[in-house]
Amino acid sequence: MEGGHSCLPINAEGNRGFKLKRILVLTVLAGMGHIRAAEAICEGIRSVSQESVVWLKDPLEEEPKKQRFINDFYVFMARHMPHLWGYFYNSRLLSGAYSPMRWYITRRYASLIAKNIKEWNPDIIVSTHPFLAAAVGVLKKRKGLNIPLISVATDFHVHLFGINKQVDTFIVPCEEVAEYLNRQGVNSEKIVSCGIPISLKFSVPLRIEEAKEKLGFDRDKPLVLLLSGGFGIGPVLDLLKAFRGIEGKFQLAIIIGRDEKLRKRAKEIAQTLNCPIKVFSFVDNMEEFVSAADMVITKPGGMSVSETLAKRVPLCLMQAIKGQEEWNVRILVKAGAAVYSKDVRDIPSVVIGLLNDEAKCSCMRESAGRLGKPNCSENIARLVINIGVTDNVSGIHKS
Repeated sequence: MEGGHSCLPINAEGNRGFKLKRILVLTVLAGMGHIRAAEAICEGIRSVSQESVVWLKDPLEEEPKKQRFINDFYVFMARHMPHLWGYFYNSRLLSGAYSPMRWYITRRYASLIAKNIKEWNPDIIVSTHPFLAAAVGVLKKRKGLNIPLISVATDFHVHLFGINKQVDTFIVPCEEVAEYLNRQGVNSEKIVSCGIPISLKFSVPLRIEEAKEKLGFDRDKPLVLLLSGGFGIGPVLDLLKAFRGIEGKFQLAIIIGRDEKLRKRAKEIAQTLNCPIKVFSFVDNMEEFVSAADMVITKPGGMSVSETLAKRVPLCLMQAIKGQEEWNVRILVKAGAAVYSKDVRDIPSVVIGLLNDEAKCSCMRESAGRLGKPNCSENIARLVINIGVTDNVSGIHKS
């Protein structure tokens, strides 16, 4: 995380004679999606405003054991107990107004965020996780905090935990999610539909043939890109095994992430396949791989699908966990940008069928283009820096 509070004095003046915008972007390490979204927002702000100072903060950084526990708990549940995770996600035990779990989480985060606010005195707070939006809401409602709060969705859904009247603006990926918030009692004037924030690198055009050549693939063969996420969550090995014995004029690329054991096992299985295949660990040029792909196979995480949509690439989604990923599947399949297969053994035949159906793929690319928002981070940045700075903001007031 970035601790940018020392880069400029608190009361510095910008080149145009007005007070510098001080923006606190809050995130949580629970998988990589929330952090990547927060990083993209910071990237967008820096690209459109030289006069703004932005800080990226996970409030639990000062408590690394708890930070690791939250991330490890999420990854373990998503990988080994997805149904139990889905139960908690959808249960009022977590999001209910009188839930002891909600009470503890919001107040723990609220006390940490209050310290950040007192240290940095931000003009605006941006949250990429519902826990944080709820915690800032508590500070605004009960501690007299008078700072605009923007809550940014990182999936095609907004969890009930983070929906509260103290949020000034909800950033959502599409109109369907905006309508969902309306049904939860959120005023339309508080909702902005502009996408899920992704790195500005995904807005840079790159022709598919050029991308294939740059990455060392055959430019004349369809490339199927398989993503496992930063922590290797999902049935990656089972899917690779499903491609055994499959004949076809295509090539495979698989990006494993940070799990070295999984990468080694994937390379062993790759040697048994009949098609050309390359196995990669974590990469920092994902935009080039997606640009090179004719089809992307992935779990339906909000960031992965948003990056793919931005490049107008058809999606084959697999093994959605109950909760946010089910919402992602529902909206993307309904829009025509993706197909979904519950059984990974069916995915090779589904993918080959799509690759052989150019008309279907063309329709999917058009649908992806309608949902994809490659410039979302910059649009969010403009919204943030154009919010009027509240007069006499003094952080947390004593009640």
